[in-house]
Amino acid sequence: YIPLNKLSIQLITLDGEIFSALDGSKLQLISSNDADQLYAELTLLSPSAESASKPSAADLRRFVVRRPAKDELTAELRPALASGELPASIKLRLDETNASARYQFSPQGVMSWLQPLHGVKTIDVPDTVDGKLSLSVKDNTLHGAVSAYSRYLSLNSSRAENIALDIRFDYTADDAGQNVKLLKDSYLTIARFNHGHISFNDSHIDVTGAFHLARDSWKYEGNLKSKLLTAVYDSQQMQLSDITAVVTADTEKLQAEGSFSPANLPGRFAFMLDHNPGNAAGTLSLSPLTSINLTAEEHTASQLLAPWPYPFDLYNGKIGVSAQASWSEGKPFTLAGEIELENIGGNIGEIVFSGLSFEHELDILPAIRSRRASQLAIVTIDSGVTISDFAISLAATTSKTGTLPRFIVRQTRGKILGGNFSVDDTIYDLNRDSNSLMINLNDIDLAEIVRTQQLDDITASGRLDGSLPLEISTQS
Repeated sequence: YIPLNKLSIQLITLDGEIFSALDGSKLQLISSNDADQLYAELTLLSPSAESASKPSAADLRRFVVRRPAKDELTAELRPALASGELPASIKLRLDETNASARYQFSPQGVMSWLQPLHGVKTIDVPDTVDGKLSLSVKDNTLHGAVSAYSRYLSLNSSRAENIALDIRFDYTADDAGQNVKLLKDSYLTIARFNHGHISFNDSHIDVTGAFHLARDSWKYEGNLKSKLLTAVYDSQQMQLSDITAVVTADTEKLQAEGSFSPANLPGRFAFMLDHNPGNAAGTLSLSPLTSINLTAEEHTASQLLAPWPYPFDLYNGKIGVSAQASWSEGKPFTLAGEIELENIGGNIGEIVFSGLSFEHELDILPAIRSRRASQLAIVTIDSGVTISDFAISLAATTSKTGTLPRFIVRQTRGKILGGNFSVDDTIYDLNRDSNSLMINLNDIDLAEIVRTQQLDDITASGRLDGSLPLEISTQS
C-alpha cells in the first residue's frame, strides 16, 4: 500500500446496478491524516452540477468521517449549505472486539439529504431519534444492543408519541441474506399510538423472534407479550391484560394470532389479526376461550368500558362474546359481534332482573344494529311489581333521537299478579327520558294486587282481565 497524508478526488461517478440507489451519482472525496487524526469528506454532487470541480453550494451534501483519537470514530451527514441540524450523526468508541456508540438522526432530514439519489422519496417522520448502540463479536456472530427514543413519529394517518425501543440481538450473515435474532428483554414502549378514532395508551410490549433480511425483502417471525394495553375509541376506554401473540410480518402483510384477558373482569379471548400495510386494510376476529364470569366475585359489566355509556348494568352470570372488525383507508371502522348471556342478573335504572338468557348477533360500529331478532328470556323482573317467566323477541336498531340504540320488542309475554300478560309490540328507545308500554292482562288475581300494593285494610277476591299502561323513566 501507499501511505498518503492528503488525498483529493474531484469527481467519482458511480455506474451500474450494483450501486442501487447510488447508480449514476457523482461524488467528490477529500481525505487527510494529520498526526493520526483522520478526516474524510465525501460530497454528494447533484446531477444538475455542470462542473464536478466547482459544485455550487446547494450541491454540497456531505458524509464526513473523523477519527479524533485512536479508539474514537465519528460520522456525520451534513446538509446542503452547511445549515440546519445534522440529518444524522454517530460517535463510536472501538477496540478489537467491541464497539459502543451514541447516535441521533432525523428520518425526515436523512430522506431530504438523500434526495439527489435515484429513486429516493421523502416520508413524513418529523422528529429526531436518539439512542445508543453496543456491539461485540464472538464465534462469527455479532452480539449487540440498541436503544432508541423519539418524542413522536407519524406516517400516513398513524401517529406515535414518546416511543422507546430497547433491543438485544444476535446478527449473522450468509449467502441467503442477513439474520437478526431478537433476544429476551427486548421491548418497545409507546406512550400513545393513534390511528383514526382508535388509540392505545401506555403500551409496553416485550419482543422476541427473528428477522431475515434479503436484498428486496424482509420477514419477521416472533412473539409479542404485554401485561397491560389501554385501548381508546373516541372517549371510551378498555383495558386488556396478559396479551400474547405469535406474529408474522413482511413487506406485504402483518399477521398475528394470540390471546388476552379483560383487565378488570375474569375471562380469556383468542384473536386473529390480518393487516395489509400497503392499503392500510385489515381484519381482526375475536372468540371466547373462557366466558366472562360475573358471579365469581363482585364484578359488573360496566367495569369493561370507562366511562360506561349505557343506562343498564350486569352483575351476575356468564357472558360469551365473539367479534369481527375490519378497516381500510378512507372507510369507517366496522365492528360486529355475537353475544351469549347465561343466567344474567342486572338492572335498567331501578328495574332489577335475574335469570336472563340471550343469544344475539349485531353490528356495533359504525352504528348498533341487530342482524336478526333473537329470543330473550328472564326468570324475574322487579319494578315494584314482580314479573316472572318473561320472554320477548328483541332486535336493536339505530335511533333518530340520539346515538344510543333503540330496541324493537315483539311477542312479549310473562306472568304477573297470579295471572299472565302480553305486551303490544313496541319500541324502547334508550335516548328518550321515558318509554311507554301497554300491558294486556289476563286472569289477574285481585288478592295479589291488594297484597302487592300493601293495602292492609282492604280485602279482595276474584279475577280480572284488562290493560295496564306502564311508563319507564330515567327520572323514576
